[in-house]
Amino acid sequence: MEMAAIPVAQLNVDGRGVPNFMLGNYTEGNKEIELFCNMVRQAAEAGIPAVKYYLCEMENQRPESKPPGRGGSVYST
Repeated sequence: MEMAAIPVAQLNVDGRGVPNFMLGNYTEGNKEIELFCNMVRQAAEAGIPAVKYYLCEMENQRPESKPPGRGGSVYST
């Protein structure tokens, strides 16, 4: 195996999608960071040379389309 994906969305100890550290809850956030570090260490011990992750702190932030476009189409500027 050349690379493994780390499930960052599942790292939240509360089961929510946004990590606690990003929400300002540093006590729980530090636990999540340690969990992530342990996953990286375990991947290294298993001989996996690279890991990847996807972290999007803010999902799609496009404004509403006002007024709607021709034929009711939705667009953002």
